[in-house]
Amino acid sequence: MKIAVVGSGPAAAAACMALVSNKSQDREIDVLDAGSPLKVTKESPFKYHPSSWTLDTYAQIHRSVMSRAPGLIPEKSYRGHFLEHYRGSPTVCNGRVFGGLTKFWGASCLPFTQREFDEWPVTYQDMLASYRNVLAYLPVTGSSGPLEEYFQHHLYNGEPMRTSNVMQRLKEVINTRGGPIGFTSGNSRVAVRTRGDAACTYCGHCFYGCYNDSIYSADQTISHLAQENRLRYVHSTKVTKFEPVPDGRVAILFEGQDGTSRVSVYDRVFLGAGCIESTRIVSRSLVAGSGFSFPILENPVFTVPLLYLGPPTTRASADLMALSNILIGRLPTGEDREYVHIQVYPLNPYLYKHATLRLTMGLSLDVPGPLRHALQGRLFMMLLYLNGRYTRGSELVFEPERTAFRFATSTRASIAAKQVLMELGHILRHSGFKIVTLATRKLPPGSSYHYASTIPMGKVTNTISVPGNCELAPNVFVIDSSTFVDLPAQNQTFTIMANADRVARLSDAQ
Repeated sequence: MKIAVVGSGPAAAAACMALVSNKSQDREIDVLDAGSPLKVTKESPFKYHPSSWTLDTYAQIHRSVMSRAPGLIPEKSYRGHFLEHYRGSPTVCNGRVFGGLTKFWGASCLPFTQREFDEWPVTYQDMLASYRNVLAYLPVTGSSGPLEEYFQHHLYNGEPMRTSNVMQRLKEVINTRGGPIGFTSGNSRVAVRTRGDAACTYCGHCFYGCYNDSIYSADQTISHLAQENRLRYVHSTKVTKFEPVPDGRVAILFEGQDGTSRVSVYDRVFLGAGCIESTRIVSRSLVAGSGFSFPILENPVFTVPLLYLGPPTTRASADLMALSNILIGRLPTGEDREYVHIQVYPLNPYLYKHATLRLTMGLSLDVPGPLRHALQGRLFMMLLYLNGRYTRGSELVFEPERTAFRFATSTRASIAAKQVLMELGHILRHSGFKIVTLATRKLPPGSSYHYASTIPMGKVTNTISVPGNCELAPNVFVIDSSTFVDLPAQNQTFTIMANADRVARLSDAQ
């Protein structure tokens, strides 16, 4: 059996792992990727171990990699490489690199809950089994606690990241006072190795490429399988459309590395090129004409500074690492409430410098070193994520010359965020923590990296119907977030991988 997996992001990686686990069939798997591996150095620019780095060392590292992003949170890069933006959109990124957006993500890795699958033509138990399948190779940190009780089933396999005393104090305040109004807090849940040779060294380089490969990216899984000759990775291969073949197989039309158009025939095809690009392939293949619009969802995201004004505490350089965050959840305690997700980050030198430049309109203003160091131990940044339902009405349109995004801007999202912050501020009163509400900023539409629901399961879009097994045409399966029914507030990568695992295994059972 000859199989094509289109894309190299988390969906493709999970589908490949599920497909190679079936040893009852001889199969050839081609991973067709429009991107290619980034050309980077494996060596750290510093010759001594990160555990001995000082605050001045951190400042030296971050000085040369200031981000080009306009907001208070910098745009992620990977060892000097930035994601490309779609032409005509300053915010929507194209993950056309080996590993997709996982080369640039913040590694947040939480499951969806049973409540959040209520409208899906998929059972929670099926998804739970696939979450566990993915955990066989995906590192996810975690620990037991009140927030874990909401997500249930202990879907993690690694030790929690270390966090500062101030972070732990914030978590205790939330869990002590927040219960009656539905707030809870826990340690970060990130796809980061905390054991073995690739364990996190707490060097603080998270925002622009981990030199130790501690942060998971999808190319790690695909590369491993390719080295074992269990699949073939073909880069710089842009799939444009698919067509049925009379014998039941599927013809893939693609542009090769030399720019010429070619055709290959496969017994089975899995589209995991990402929400936008998979939808483009589906549109070209199944929709007559051009200019049709597709619905698209993303998570509204707000940046909110948080000050700690309590007694001083000791801290280490590692306390300023971006992945040493904690989580706050506003639980859906009523029928009309959705889960709201908040990540609280320490403001390391890179984040601090970036935010300072933006707040001063690009002026190179700075504060004296001792005061700066003090602020870095007391100034935090919260990222508040809302459910994607606030962006309903947004559209994705494939025009002849460009990809157009028409994001709906709902004032309801800002009202909902303001309400959550007011409730959280009430919990934090007289605790030593102060939300700087006036500095709240909403990220520009399209800049969340979280895109979904262009061709959702169980619905018909432009005559395209996607059943629960995501087989939208004979032997053609869509395995990324384009088929999501909706978009909860927490990061979607874990669920993308679980759903891709589920779909790949279902295809084998047919």
